[in-house]
Amino acid sequence: MDDYIERTRRYVDQVARENPSALTEQELEEQYAHLVSDTYRLGKVLSHAITGAAVFASMHWTLVEFARPLIATSDHPLVLWPGGASRSPAAAEITQIGILDCIEIRLPLSPNIAVLMTWSDEPDNEHVRARGTRDHAANLNAFTVRSGQRSGSGSTVQGGHPQSQAATSDRFR
Repeated sequence: MDDYIERTRRYVDQVARENPSALTEQELEEQYAHLVSDTYRLGKVLSHAITGAAVFASMHWTLVEFARPLIATSDHPLVLWPGGASRSPAAAEITQIGILDCIEIRLPLSPNIAVLMTWSDEPDNEHVRARGTRDHAANLNAFTVRSGQRSGSGSTVQGGHPQSQAATSDRFR
């Protein structure tokens, strides 16, 4: 929340610098107060939730099941994989990109199961679970752990593949 308030303050200050005669100081402060109000933020959350639900529902869902508990879980487990531009392999924070720009979304559900959401013309096969390997677990865990670290909120990560755990700081074990 503090990050949102800080970004909003920078935005209002930028508007004031770029358009010094557009709004008075009092009007700028009133606009800032509106943008950081609970009512405004609730409205934004609800509008984003509707868009997010529509996007997630439109994607192809695959349950990936692991024979043993290899998957790390986190307070911030959602990993977005953008695909709009050529880039080195890396997940992105949800605040950096839009979910429509993602070609893949990963979500660990338990130490044994993850959901992989992709764009596909094929219907979801409700009766099939993909079998995950150790390599799949290590890849999934690396990005789950990194997502938790980037959140900056003291997120905790539990379980997971030992090689992925070795790469995490003590704070995330």
